[in-house]
Amino acid sequence: MYRIFVLLAVLVAGCNTKVSFQYSRSFVEGSLQTPCGGKEGTSSSGRPTLKEIGIEDVETYGGSVYLNKGRHTGFFKGTMGRASGECFLGDSLISQNKSFLEGEKLFSDLAFDTLAFGYLYDIREGKVRLSPGADLSVLMFHYKLSDGVGLVDRSYSKASVRVGGVAGIELGDFTLELEGFYSFPLDNSPEINEINLSLIYPVVQGDDFTLEASAGVGLREIKYEDNQDFPNKIEIDQCPIIVLGLRLGF
Repeated sequence: MYRIFVLLAVLVAGCNTKVSFQYSRSFVEGSLQTPCGGKEGTSSSGRPTLKEIGIEDVETYGGSVYLNKGRHTGFFKGTMGRASGECFLGDSLISQNKSFLEGEKLFSDLAFDTLAFGYLYDIREGKVRLSPGADLSVLMFHYKLSDGVGLVDRSYSKASVRVGGVAGIELGDFTLELEGFYSFPLDNSPEINEINLSLIYPVVQGDDFTLEASAGVGLREIKYEDNQDFPNKIEIDQCPIIVLGLRLGF
């Protein structure tokens, strides 16, 4: 184990490292079909929608680490999506075999976090950069719905393989960067598709340290359907996403 840590330290020491932090806010639409044991009748079809349980916007917090050496870049990313709402139910609902009646006041909480481990290869460097790549992403989903008496509490984690990349072009002091990743359609695997366009400005530029600020827009689509007779089926669409970020380089 000690040798592994020493090897990792040597690898990191020889790399250019960038650490970034992001905050985003967006409108959100979707639905959370959540049966019990895959049995028909234990969930309303295609419900609840996010709107009917009082969720119409979401905040996301993210961080990432990039390790670059030559044309090769490895990265790790994590995001935390959080939303909550309350409403009076417009139509009776069944979710995870719990019944909620029309007119009842409901309280909802939604969390959808992601982790991604990936690789990029720079096929073009300089003022115009093009770096295709791939990653392994994990969706961690958690949904709660309560009327103060009954409670739905469902969570699961699922992995997805994605392809995509990063393209950038220098525009004077600014850099315009486009990043996108798209999931392979694999059985019992979520789709985590996203694209972001950011404008990046170097706030501090030193020989051994840089600080960059960014602002951008994007969209994100999360879909998952398992292979039960009556499946868990979720759809979460964020658009537009307003993203603010800071990036440290050393």
